[in-house]
Amino acid sequence: MTTFDLSSSPVYLGGIADVESHFLEDVVPSKQSFVGAIQKVVLNGAELVLAGGSQKKSDRLKETQLEHWEATTQWQGPPCGDNYSTCAKDRETLKRICRPLGSSYECSCSTPLTHMSFVRHLTASLGDVDLLHNLTAQREISAKAEAMACDALATRLGMASKDLQHDVPGKDNEIGAPLSEEERKEVQAGERRMGDSREAAVLYKGSVLFSGSTVINYHGLIDKDNTVDNVRIQLKTETSDGLVVMIPERSHGMEEFVAISLVSGRPEACLSLRSSHHSPPLNVDTSHSEGKRVTTLKAAQFVADGDWHIVHFIRNRGHISLIVDDQMVSGELAGTDGVLNNEGNIWLGGALERVTTLPWQYQRNFTGCISALFLNEVSIALLGDADLLYGTIASCS
Repeated sequence: MTTFDLSSSPVYLGGIADVESHFLEDVVPSKQSFVGAIQKVVLNGAELVLAGGSQKKSDRLKETQLEHWEATTQWQGPPCGDNYSTCAKDRETLKRICRPLGSSYECSCSTPLTHMSFVRHLTASLGDVDLLHNLTAQREISAKAEAMACDALATRLGMASKDLQHDVPGKDNEIGAPLSEEERKEVQAGERRMGDSREAAVLYKGSVLFSGSTVINYHGLIDKDNTVDNVRIQLKTETSDGLVVMIPERSHGMEEFVAISLVSGRPEACLSLRSSHHSPPLNVDTSHSEGKRVTTLKAAQFVADGDWHIVHFIRNRGHISLIVDDQMVSGELAGTDGVLNNEGNIWLGGALERVTTLPWQYQRNFTGCISALFLNEVSIALLGDADLLYGTIASCS
């Protein structure tokens, strides 16, 4: 056989769903899914629009045969995260959408999905013109599509989406009426007045000082029987030990929890889940007692140096990863159903009660500054989203 047809075959990005992975056990060496962010994918010369699945359940069911998104969220780290990009923060410009360009970004009027809708509108009138090998025509169409997106936004100024990278265009206002030359000049003049102020630092604005007795409780931000956790924190400290964040299960004596702590200046993540009835042999980094299993990931990076660091914990059932700045360690907690039963509470800065099931190194509360908390890549207002505040609350200098 010299040729074969893959036109009806699926393309997997980031991993393979558990329900399908058994078909490929002999050819795929690792079942560990990709952990990180994907910014751009080009397939046979065409860029895929990574817009994510629809927010409506009915639409997701219709799209199953075309696209299926599982345990994915919009990346809120650099360059386009809420604490990194200034695009969405300035109301004097139409270009409020952050479009990533490698490690940098540009502010735009259109997301990839809305940009594609305008490009389709323009190319439909070109007939059989070959655009695949005409880079000049591609650039001209792309620039015109961006201008049309800005015109469409200007007609409904003040309704720009807060979503940084993918807002789904409405069916009724997908293509907006073009502005007159005079209106366009007025908009461009407003953008130029911004000057250099748009590049002002926003990274550490609103950071909170944790004194060692400060604990913040958030409620209702996570599912009570969740199988996926994605927690990212930006912090700085000079204290070597302290519990940074915990998702507790209090009704059964803290048998189940996720805890992220600093031990000797290095981040650690501890996961405890109840054992399943038929448990496979334990890994070397896993222990069990009284019907539960515990595993700990230890990062090599020292972070108690007074500088800002990013600590990122990701869990998909028993598969866990701990990323500190740009270094990652991974592991697996076998012998459980992967469900973290909890009451929907998240403790930031320490524990609200004594937790005897935690390692003794985790018993001290965190001392230092925290400038950002993301849950499933959604930015959490440190004080505004809090359910309860304990101890002294102050801003970081």
